[in-house]
Amino acid sequence: MKKERRERVVVTNVFIAEDGQEFTTEGECRCHEQTIEEEKQHGIAERLPHFRYAPPITDDGVEYVWTYCETPEELNAVFVTYLCEEERSFYRSETIEEIPVPGWVVTASDDFGHGYIREAEKDLTDFLRFVNEVHRMMACGGEDEGIH
Repeated sequence: MKKERRERVVVTNVFIAEDGQEFTTEGECRCHEQTIEEEKQHGIAERLPHFRYAPPITDDGVEYVWTYCETPEELNAVFVTYLCEEERSFYRSETIEEIPVPGWVVTASDDFGHGYIREAEKDLTDFLRFVNEVHRMMACGGEDEGIH
């Protein structure tokens, strides 16, 4: 019998995410980095002035979020936060760039993030007109048309 001492060198690729976490595949690393970026965008979007309001005639299960964005970066954060990746892929970057900032935007999305994002100035004007009309009717004791 013969005994030999051999040394084996194994070279493997390690993918290191921006936060230092290591992965054995590029796909896992990219997925992790995308998750980290989305969480960052969610944090930005949640700090922006916003409110939730569903117009009187809406689809059940659709959430409307009205957000004030001052910069394109804030608009992007809203886009990433309220629409799913599949839905975001339908929007080209030029479409998002057409939405004026600073200004209000509205996102409408279901539980799966399917929906849209658009400029909301006209929608807000209509909403405020509606609230003012309801307030006026209530002040009259509900005697106007529409309040029963």
